Amino acid sequence: MKKNIIISYVIMPNHVHVLFRSLQSQELNKIIRSWKGVSARKLNVYLQSSGKVWQEDYWDRLIRSQKHLSKTISYIKENPQKAHLGSEQYLYYLAKDYEYLV
Repeated sequence: MKKNIIISYVIMPNHVHVLFRSLQSQELNKIIRSWKGVSARKLNVYLQSSGKVWQEDYWDRLIRSQKHLSKTISYIKENPQKAHLGSEQYLYYLAKDYEYLV
């Protein structure tokens, strides 16, 4: 059973944007803490390092309309260009059927 549906994300050198729909009743802070914990452990193994990877806080938004969804997806997609990153410096994803996921 899926707990979250990833709609869009961009992974950049110094931060990440993730747009998802939660299918669980778990609190948002617990979902984010879990993601940060798993990814920090894997990053530290990959980089052969240890220590803190993420900031303790995060920004969240509640998508309230189809227009807000479209604007948020555009923001995520355009963020690397605003940061003047080359295509090899970030990873972008958008679910093909995202309109049906929300």
